[in-house]
Amino acid sequence: AKVVAERIREKVEKHKFPMIGKMTVSCGIAEVKNFDNPYLDIERADKYLYIAKKTGKNKCVYEDTTVASKS
Repeated sequence: AKVVAERIREKVEKHKFPMIGKMTVSCGIAEVKNFDNPYLDIERADKYLYIAKKTGKNKCVYEDTTVASKS
């Protein structure tokens, strides 16, 4: 998931969208740990998404707090 998220982020960052121009993507990624309650896993991923947005956007933040930042 980390590799795919980073590829998407990079491709969106480099693409020029008609009528919009440039756009970026922030991602929050969490490991699935709770098969009985998937909402807890989604909640954790959402937490990492907000960390990515609050710390500069255009990056992916993973559960282990590793940050893949702008290229």
